[in-house]
Amino acid sequence: MMKKSIFAMAMAGIMAFSGSSLVMARSAPIMPDGNSQTIETTTETATEAKEGDFTAEIKDDMEIVTPYYTITTPVRWMGAYNIETVDNETGMWLHINFKADKEKGGGGHLFSVLMTDDDKYKIMPSYDYLGELEDKEGHVYSVLGVYPTDVQFTKENKDNYMAMYNEKDGVLDTLKAADGCTFKGRTGITVDYGESELFNEGDMNTAVKLIREEFASWRGCEMHSIRYTSDDFNNEENLKWVNDLREGKNYVDCMEFLTDFHSPVEEKYLKDTAWEADKEYKDYEWILARSKHGPWELISWGY
Repeated sequence: MMKKSIFAMAMAGIMAFSGSSLVMARSAPIMPDGNSQTIETTTETATEAKEGDFTAEIKDDMEIVTPYYTITTPVRWMGAYNIETVDNETGMWLHINFKADKEKGGGGHLFSVLMTDDDKYKIMPSYDYLGELEDKEGHVYSVLGVYPTDVQFTKENKDNYMAMYNEKDGVLDTLKAADGCTFKGRTGITVDYGESELFNEGDMNTAVKLIREEFASWRGCEMHSIRYTSDDFNNEENLKWVNDLREGKNYVDCMEFLTDFHSPVEEKYLKDTAWEADKEYKDYEWILARSKHGPWELISWGY
């Protein structure tokens, strides 16, 4: 079978997994191509899903364990979900599904966790950057929460599905590194959207996501805070400046965020950077802009 990229499948939204083969489904989860294994929670023994070198198991009906990280689910989720793993060219996937609708072939995809060392995930339609994970061999991965963009529940199960889906952020925040791995996650970072009459929460969320994605490539750095400055930044002088930076873009809005972060302690992470080792940097500036009908873009960062 010819492989399709996750991005093509995400946009099409018409395929669902059934065992190790792909079948058509009315409500399709947004999942990558590849073989998968599905497992269910059980009160008797730990169960395991394995595809390629990536495995996952559910222990005590609550803890999802992989070789790289663990996730803890609420007690009220017991028996209501199953998991799948996929290991392909995009990365290592853990899919969490609403069991009742998954078994009916109606989708049931709640969310996925993706570990990847590729930045192509940035074109996916719905995801959050969760943090950076370094495994026992020193390989570094971006960790993402990836979400469905179409209907994943049957009519009779809507309320139960949505109750679990609305708890996904809390579940993802329980992600912890496995023994021998390290994880720098989104928790512990203070985000302050301040006050704005020009931009809404969606604008702010997009800006913070773009900043965190860029910051994730700064090996060994640890972010402490992100904060919006003021609507005053969106003025004619600054708009002229960002348009001069990107000729032909015709930006109509711009905004500024400041961050505080700590530079790498280890010398190996300082090569080809301007950072001093083990130093706190404050009020580091990030500039974003958008055209009239375009998305927000990260234009500049620095002092």
